[in-house]
Amino acid sequence: MNLPARRLSFFVLLLVPLVGGLIWLVQPPTATQSRPIRLAHRAVRWPMHWAQGRLATPGRHLRFTLDTAAWRTLTAARAEAIRRGLLPNEAKKWVPAQLAIDGGAPQTAKIRLKGDYPDHWAGPKWSLRVQLPPGAVPAWGQRVFSVQDPATREFLAEWLLHRLLREEGLLAIRYEFGALNLNGADKGIFAIEESFGPELLTANGRSGLLLKFDESALIDPEKRAAPDQDEPAIFAAAPIEPFDEKRVLIDSVQAPQFRAARALLAGVRAGTTLLDSAFDVAAAGKLYAVCDLLGAHHATRWKNSRFAYDPLRRRLTLIAYDGNAGGRIRRAYPAGPLPLYPHDDPPAWKARFFTNPAFRAAYRAETTRLTAPGFLEKFLNRAEPELTTARHLIYRDRPTYDFEWLLDALEANRTTLRQ
Repeated sequence: MNLPARRLSFFVLLLVPLVGGLIWLVQPPTATQSRPIRLAHRAVRWPMHWAQGRLATPGRHLRFTLDTAAWRTLTAARAEAIRRGLLPNEAKKWVPAQLAIDGGAPQTAKIRLKGDYPDHWAGPKWSLRVQLPPGAVPAWGQRVFSVQDPATREFLAEWLLHRLLREEGLLAIRYEFGALNLNGADKGIFAIEESFGPELLTANGRSGLLLKFDESALIDPEKRAAPDQDEPAIFAAAPIEPFDEKRVLIDSVQAPQFRAARALLAGVRAGTTLLDSAFDVAAAGKLYAVCDLLGAHHATRWKNSRFAYDPLRRRLTLIAYDGNAGGRIRRAYPAGPLPLYPHDDPPAWKARFFTNPAFRAAYRAETTRLTAPGFLEKFLNRAEPELTTARHLIYRDRPTYDFEWLLDALEANRTTLRQ
């Protein structure tokens, strides 16, 4: 073999393992790999994620402009929240703003801080609740919504949760991503989360009204009846409120509907009303199964539970909200004495569901269906290419985001629920 041929052979022998190693490294890591190997995978993929994020184009844009007085009020509320370590009701001060949607003409809106804890407003990305007046152009069909750092909702996990809920025919809020500008400063990519207004029911082809438990005594110790009041006592005494309370309570149609809905929910909480006499238990069983598969236990806590009341059927329907999806469940309900999650509710709330035979049958049937081989894979395939677009938007601000960890969690949850 002549010298050039030898050099070529040496080059090929050197290049093949190098290229093979690079191809292996840029492949998604797997759960069975050791932590050092996974970190090596992530280190190699970060530059690729950064490039994908730079090339991603947001499909939604929000530009908020506040005058000096409104800005001073908003920043003072934030300072008070940081001082206390939580967002008290007195810091939820609405201020006027001009809002331009997707480059359109500015229009009047109201905004305030939202989010109970500092992850929502202590950093550079502030979570905001937004209200548009009746005469304003809705933001993608919404008049009441929130904007927040995607990290506060576990990035793409929450997006997948609401996508699956909607595919399953359940009441679901709209949840997408977009770019935000606040008083001339580009703040990056935010999650845009629909809040609870009549548009939510209309978008889901429903009518009626929306209500919830007031959890303010759980969040703020100063609101408690006693300084050492524990969560079960707070839950038992939590007021039941309608959304848009002032309007509902003076409406001749919705005020009696709210009283009927409140009586049903209060009866279930007290154990004096059977769950299947008050709730759509088939929908509730499906919602719990979806939340368990997606690791969204946070959405089934009493403080995050939201309810729609159908006055024709005289039934309540659960709505999943603030799922904090992507967690790994410990075991399937109702097996074993331990709770399904490390920080579960007072036993009384979920016991109302899992001691009801009709709900339990629906939950088990839906869990079996959702964890069947191929179901999760087909769902993820249907979510493309929107899933890829959303992932690249996340990479604009967070190229270190590891989507594969979420996929590992979903697979782990499926395995647990199958048992």
